[in-house]
Amino acid sequence: MAQSTKTHEVHDFYLEFPTVEVEYEVYPAVYGRSEPNSGGLYLGGPPHLPEQVDVKAVYVPLTKDRRINVFELLSEGDIINLEDEIQSSLRD
Repeated sequence: MAQSTKTHEVHDFYLEFPTVEVEYEVYPAVYGRSEPNSGGLYLGGPPHLPEQVDVKAVYVPLTKDRRINVFELLSEGDIINLEDEIQSSLRD
């Protein structure tokens, strides 16, 4: 005879995945600044918007043809760390 199914809440549970596939978009740095009465944009000087990476999805491969998106399970800090790592690898 089967026992009834039960659930239990676990806190601070940690999983490690050997590989994740990250889907992201890169927004290049925007250079220049607006000059009064210039009629346009002065292209020079430091960027006023730095290059940005925006993570859209994080997939964990389960089998060759199957993967799950765990993006919603990640904390804001985890997402920022992924964005920083991707941004760093793009500079290398």
